[in-house]
Amino acid sequence: MGLNPFFPSEKDYRATNSERAFIKNEDTGDTFTVMFNPTEYSYKLSADDSSKDTELDVLTVSDGKVSSEKDSVDLPFHVTAISDLSIDLFYHAYESSVDIRADIQDIQDLTLPSESSGSIRRRPECSFNWGEFYYLGYITEADAKYTMFSSEGKPLRAELGVTFQAIIPEADKNKYFGYEGCRKTWTVKGSDRLDLIANEIYQDAKMWLFIAKENGIDNPIKFPTPNDIGRQLILPDLPT
Repeated sequence: MGLNPFFPSEKDYRATNSERAFIKNEDTGDTFTVMFNPTEYSYKLSADDSSKDTELDVLTVSDGKVSSEKDSVDLPFHVTAISDLSIDLFYHAYESSVDIRADIQDIQDLTLPSESSGSIRRRPECSFNWGEFYYLGYITEADAKYTMFSSEGKPLRAELGVTFQAIIPEADKNKYFGYEGCRKTWTVKGSDRLDLIANEIYQDAKMWLFIAKENGIDNPIKFPTPNDIGRQLILPDLPT
């Protein structure tokens, strides 16, 4: 039998290629090369807004900590959700001795709880990587369908449908939960300076001018005065 008729330059789906897709167990670092050659795929973000109401939680970020208080608002934002990702993977082993059942089982095992802390068990965090596309989540389904066999009954071709449930990476939570758009405040301490506050919040010390203007600080050189200690500064959004 000749080379794989679907990919004639390759002997099996595990041939290395910088464009090849792979699934990575982020907890262990193990990677699993897969064949992913879609005609299309979808990736949806959806904003969760509640209906118009009164007396709802409004978020405030003070000194980097998020708190909430009741206030009357219209159409408050809760979170931007990432939809589940469903992909179809393909396995071919025409000439090699690869047992595709073993490789498929490796992916299916990622649906099993393998991480625990006391009585808490969870599945491993996994990422799907394809070129520049990256998706982090838990694998909730891995449905295998074997479609071709050798005369000895060995599977030669299979399809594997994999569904990921999204995990929002820690570094992106501020963006997806809307914390970056919250009203931000800073509690003044005796060691504070406006340029140091600006550098920590905006990563640019020169932005102290916007803080001074927002809070009516006429003499930033003398800040903070004894009367400023404990004061809540409003940290404005910078102009775009």
